[in-house]
Amino acid sequence: MFQLILGQYLLREMRSYLSSVPDVGKHEIAALKAWVEQGYSPYSNPSHIADEQGRELPFIQAFRTEQELGENGRTDSHE
Repeated sequence: MFQLILGQYLLREMRSYLSSVPDVGKHEIAALKAWVEQGYSPYSNPSHIADEQGRELPFIQAFRTEQELGENGRTDSHE
């Protein structure tokens, strides 16, 4: 019963969070939904990426940071 209540709470939290991120993409929503379905808050992230004050970034912000770091970390093999 507790898991059901927790799941319902997290889904409501996810909907509320998504309303504050107007430019979210479908792939970001899918990744967030998978995260929340595992029992995690949308206000946390699997990599525990934090801001300058040490506060953990919300999922989408961390997801985008990881994407950006991945793109910037690639090297062009044609140079």
